Amino acid sequence: MILLNGIKFGFILSLLIGPVFFALLQTSIEKGFWSGVWMAIGVSISDVIYVSILYFGLSQLVGDPKFRAMLAYGGGIVLVLFGAYYIFFKNRRNTVLNGQVVAESKFYKHLLKGLVLNGLSPMVPIFWIGAISIATIDYGYQRGMDFVYFLVVY
Repeated sequence: MILLNGIKFGFILSLLIGPVFFALLQTSIEKGFWSGVWMAIGVSISDVIYVSILYFGLSQLVGDPKFRAMLAYGGGIVLVLFGAYYIFFKNRRNTVLNGQVVAESKFYKHLLKGLVLNGLSPMVPIFWIGAISIATIDYGYQRGMDFVYFLVVY
């Protein structure tokens, strides 16, 4: 039953569309497949960090309405600043190789981009608090069982 619940929740997670989804699409289209893969790995690392921190005690702090509002406004401001940076200041350097334009990219930049963009999104901790609540309260998973659940979700 743990596997089935994890698969269902993972499927729901795969259908969610947000700013990280569009940034991942943009990166994949502009920089190529492997750049998108590295960004997706950064997003996954960010999610693992969130689940770990929230599961082990920060959920009380994030449950506070004042902290939630502060987190939402702060995350929104960061996302607006990211957007402004890409619209106004991003200098896209291209390299010409054998007569074709090839975009320069380093894997760690895309990994960091995914990590930071997902990590600063205000809805990510709220989503994972809900996921942790479902696993522990609704399904009643104890330590070990919930680890399997979240492993299957990924």
